[in-house]
Amino acid sequence: MGGGEYRLISPRLNPPPRLPKNLFGGQAQGGRRFSGDIFFVFMWILFLPLILVMLAFGCKKSDAPDRCDYDGVKIEPLYAVFFTLQDGTEKEFCSIVCASMSFPELKKQIKEVRVVDEPSGAKINASQAFFVESEMVNVPHIKNRIHVFSKKEDALKHIQKFKGNWVENPFR
Repeated sequence: MGGGEYRLISPRLNPPPRLPKNLFGGQAQGGRRFSGDIFFVFMWILFLPLILVMLAFGCKKSDAPDRCDYDGVKIEPLYAVFFTLQDGTEKEFCSIVCASMSFPELKKQIKEVRVVDEPSGAKINASQAFFVESEMVNVPHIKNRIHVFSKKEDALKHIQKFKGNWVENPFR
């Protein structure tokens, strides 16, 4: 009866339950069950701050340059539109579509609208530009089909090549 052995004294008594194995393959000690819960707590403590930081930076609309002031998308310089406001600040948009969506609310504050001539990449005043809508999409995420030209000849070539039509200046 010594030595820590267990002997069945009565048929109504059951032997003590076996202790579960711990993560290292040995028996748990002291009647306390060691489970994977500690592992998950440790992982949450380690990764929760990282997840929160990623969410905070990922969900924030960027105020960085080269981002559209309408939807926050990175701007392709060839299709950009610039509004210079009365107070000297500038609003930058990724396309004619995004700029057109913002135009009505900013109209009274706008001093100048500049667009980019697609063939040359030069910024020109929107009042001097030729606008063409065609089958060619130049800003896919908003399906922008309006193209800008500083020369009428370039606009006509685009109309013939991509089945386009003249469009009025959307910033009047």
